[in-house]
Amino acid sequence: MTRTLRATLEEPGPVHGLVATSRLMTAIREYHFTPDDPERDFGAFDFDGHRVCFKIDYYEPSMQLGAEDPSDASATIRVMTVMLTSDY
Repeated sequence: MTRTLRATLEEPGPVHGLVATSRLMTAIREYHFTPDDPERDFGAFDFDGHRVCFKIDYYEPSMQLGAEDPSDASATIRVMTVMLTSDY
């Protein structure tokens, strides 16, 4: 999660930020891709009056290079970044 998004979620206070983060993770888990999203590594939606997006990147095990075959779970590390769309 980017610092900007974290600060936005915590504006009313840290407890609010924890609750908002939990709700945000639930929203990401429940996100539905459309048939027009063949790679399914990016999503965007409105959350508490903010436009939020997430991006999944695929790395080889040393995390120095991109994964050769992202579909091979045994040789791929996935990293999700959650941010405000203005961070992208």
